[in-house]
Amino acid sequence: MKDSKAVVEELDATAKFPAACALVKERSGTWAALKDEAGTTWLSCLPPKPPRARCLQLLELLAKLLAEVVDPLRIFRARFEPLSPVLGDRSAADIGAARDLAEYLQLPKPLLVKIDQHVEAARIRSHGAVPPATSGLSGRACDFVENAVLGSLIAAGSTALPPITARGQFSVASSMTLHPQVQEGLFGTHASRASRSFARDAASHYVGGLLAAKHAVDLRAIPGPYKGVHPKSSLLGDGLSMLPLSVAAWYGDVAALEVLEAQGFRRPSQFLAPDVAWLAAKAGHTDVMTWALAKPRCLAVTSRCQYPNWGYILGCERRFGILRACVAGGVDITGILRIDEGAASANAKDVLEWLETHHYPFTRSAWRLAQDPDTKVWLDERVVVEDDLEEEDESGAEEDEEDEEEAA
Repeated sequence: MKDSKAVVEELDATAKFPAACALVKERSGTWAALKDEAGTTWLSCLPPKPPRARCLQLLELLAKLLAEVVDPLRIFRARFEPLSPVLGDRSAADIGAARDLAEYLQLPKPLLVKIDQHVEAARIRSHGAVPPATSGLSGRACDFVENAVLGSLIAAGSTALPPITARGQFSVASSMTLHPQVQEGLFGTHASRASRSFARDAASHYVGGLLAAKHAVDLRAIPGPYKGVHPKSSLLGDGLSMLPLSVAAWYGDVAALEVLEAQGFRRPSQFLAPDVAWLAAKAGHTDVMTWALAKPRCLAVTSRCQYPNWGYILGCERRFGILRACVAGGVDITGILRIDEGAASANAKDVLEWLETHHYPFTRSAWRLAQDPDTKVWLDERVVVEDDLEEEDESGAEEDEEDEEEAA
């Protein structure tokens, strides 16, 4: 039978430290082994040292830590902020005592792992980088990448990154982290280095990594690799030159997109979409789709088409994926020249029906391009513009050819 004093103490502690009580009773291996003994309370399994009051406070801290859910990308920012917000303002003595208590009470191992990872990240943050190893990265990046304690967090963080391939396009399996300069950006290893000290496209790689890991960065202070380049320059970039804009599109950050474009993170002759519009569509950011579709060089088109114009896309899956996302999100696409022709040629009946509800003037050209007999009949009943715009094609041919040469 429990001692009356012990019962009173247990009730008092349970009332004042409910999370500590629940943690011990539900998750402690020590309590599980002792709870059936006569006269035992959950306070009985606490260690003799430190004092009971401190043990209860530490248990409350451990309960918060166990319940804490941290952004997986936080590991990439661990050089600048504590890995665990719950432990962030606690002293090393408190954290060490909490770990000892968790081990004594046989609390879940993931709790011990969380503490060890927080302590290891704090050590790196305090003592700087280890010398570069075999990864080809700087010491400030490889001290995280090659750290055994933090390895699981790096893997989880990499999975949470925007799913963007080396060409800045959408992919289920991201390969953006394979580029060393992108990884340097992910970990913010050159926070004080001016962008101009990088090679041309390395600035895009690095800034793309910064944005992907959600570092706090003033983009207005970073000149892009194409800042001041002549609009008709044929200067080329590599497959990751659009990475910063692609990342901003995936996160739905229109303000960042505006700054990045103004700062020269897109080649003047490079189409803004379909990459940006496609990523925004996949992530459901209708405001970014609206922003991208309003750009004069948003759409990559084939010969004899003016901008913006999807008339002769002829069923491109990605572009009509964007259109369908626009339709689903309520983005106005009626201003895109000859969109009915593109939708008809791809048999995109859902897009055509949406256009009808928005009083789009269907053309005879769209009817001629329709491949599906049912779509052809449907359009024949709705054509309001008989002119197929052939004259307009011819008048704009020279201008189109010049634009295509720039975009090649």
